[in-house]
Amino acid sequence: MGDWTIRGLIPNIRDWKGKRRGNVDFYVTQLLTGLGSFGQYLYKIGKRATPQCDYCQEIDKAEHTIFVCPRWARNRSEIPANRLTPDILINWLVFSDVNWNWFRRFAGEVLRSKEEEARRRGM
Repeated sequence: MGDWTIRGLIPNIRDWKGKRRGNVDFYVTQLLTGLGSFGQYLYKIGKRATPQCDYCQEIDKAEHTIFVCPRWARNRSEIPANRLTPDILINWLVFSDVNWNWFRRFAGEVLRSKEEEARRRGM
């Protein structure tokens, strides 16, 4: 689980601490750690029977939610960049307030929706 953040996104924590913008909130933390409303994590802690995404049946993890899942395509279409990929995410986030604010908004909208939809399904 921690590989998504520590090795994949933030290989040099000093750079992250020195450049980051804005505050890290509950939903941003979930997306950056992979610990939260993701099938893979919920399966690992025994709260779901499967790690699959409810929308496309791939493994549901933070990276999948941010970059791949068709359910969140509309949210991604509002991204203030041509192409966002996992390898540039952190540098992109700290590049400008516009990027940071988009990511915070994306995190909140998407993860709140995931939680609400899971409650409606009785999960």
